[in-house]
Amino acid sequence: MSVARDDKQSDLLTGVAAIAEHLDWPERRVLYQHEKGLIPTFRQGRLICALRSALAEHFAEQTRAARAGSDAKP
Repeated sequence: MSVARDDKQSDLLTGVAAIAEHLDWPERRVLYQHEKGLIPTFRQGRLICALRSALAEHFAEQTRAARAGSDAKP
C-alpha cells in the first residue's frame, strides 16, 4: 500500500510498507511492533494504518521518559 496524500502530505499512513518507509524500519519490525501493541497503529479492515502525528508523539514521549529515567540515576 502507499501513503495517502492530498494537496499537502496527509497525516495518514496506510499499509506496513508506508509506515516502515516513514520510520525507516524494515517492514517486519513494523508488523512485530504492531502485533505487540508497541507502536500506535490501527486496522482499517485488513489494512494496518498509523497517523504520522501519533507516531511522532509516541516517540517524543519515549524520549522524554528515557531522559527522565537517566536524570534520576545517581
